[in-house]
Amino acid sequence: NRRNREAINSANSERISNYRTYRAEQTFAVTRGKWYYEVELLTPGRMLIGWGHASKLDAYYPLGTDSYGYSFDGFHARRFHHNVFDGFGKQWSKNDVVGCMIDLHDKTVSFSLNGELMLDNIGNETAFEGLEVDDIGFVPVLTSFSGQKARLNFGQDVNSLKYFTSCGLQEGYEPFCVNMSRSLTFWYSNFIPRFESVKSFSRSFEIVRVGA
Repeated sequence: NRRNREAINSANSERISNYRTYRAEQTFAVTRGKWYYEVELLTPGRMLIGWGHASKLDAYYPLGTDSYGYSFDGFHARRFHHNVFDGFGKQWSKNDVVGCMIDLHDKTVSFSLNGELMLDNIGNETAFEGLEVDDIGFVPVLTSFSGQKARLNFGQDVNSLKYFTSCGLQEGYEPFCVNMSRSLTFWYSNFIPRFESVKSFSRSFEIVRVGA
């Protein structure tokens, strides 16, 4: 009935105004190897940064809500996967840089903060393990909550990465867009399966992409 439709529309409007989940296009998914990208925090608030399965991730929800997304929330110093938060790493500040790493051989996800590999509460360097790796693969994903800004760097220009040589290069990771001449297509979505290209303007969100 109309009352139910109005309630649903109100809930959807609140959801849309609160966050957006951004992800790379599926054609850029990686299925093997070790990959790295950076996110520079232009504001210190809440964001969820990490990786998601290219086709199964439900981008209607914040990254980590389902079993196909793996994220770090430095506003609260915790990791998020399968709708479970757990203490991890350090709290971030404005202008900090988060390194996001995925190892598809060992099936792990790790994160660094300003070139320092982050640990869980018992000292493990791996944020997530046991990834289900298939022929579809994973893509970078970021959920930005209202008012937050971030600069994403996928390393098309390797020299533009701020901490790759400190944490990533020596461990055998490659920049996500290394040797790519084509720019990486990024999308945002609130309603699956609809995806729209990221606009350069928004009343609540701003995403700045560097080198890709």
